[in-house]
Amino acid sequence: MTKLKIVGIMISLFACTGAIAQSASRTVNVNATVTSACRFKTSGPVALTATYPAFSEDAVERTQNLDVECTRGSSTNPTFAFTEGPVGTVGGLTFVMSTSYAAGDAGTPPAGSSATDLGTPRTGVVTVKASFPANQAGTTGTNTAVPRTLTISF
Repeated sequence: MTKLKIVGIMISLFACTGAIAQSASRTVNVNATVTSACRFKTSGPVALTATYPAFSEDAVERTQNLDVECTRGSSTNPTFAFTEGPVGTVGGLTFVMSTSYAAGDAGTPPAGSSATDLGTPRTGVVTVKASFPANQAGTTGTNTAVPRTLTISF
């Protein structure tokens, strides 16, 4: 009689276990709001150093290309401006700063096949130019660099 009761209790436990193991599903929507951003891919200061012959008949120009990365999806190119304005003086010479932008790859979204597939950003190159107009006397010797802050707007 005792063996029957134990077997009956075990059968009851197995029957209950099947009733507890149920499942349900729910859709989870994942969304993100991405703010537009651009950044200079290259870091550190840019040095536009010119050797200007006093009273030069020709303007002297120095340029530097900077790689830029931006979020995908925007149809407008970033714009660039110097916080201090485009005109300055160094070594008794007037200079004028300017920029030009060349859009590169539009970027690719992630394929979603792995957590390391991040896609690629929209790219471009901004050319920064310092122009020293002709016929300036200047001040002899090496002069202290004049910093300019280049800002990206997008």
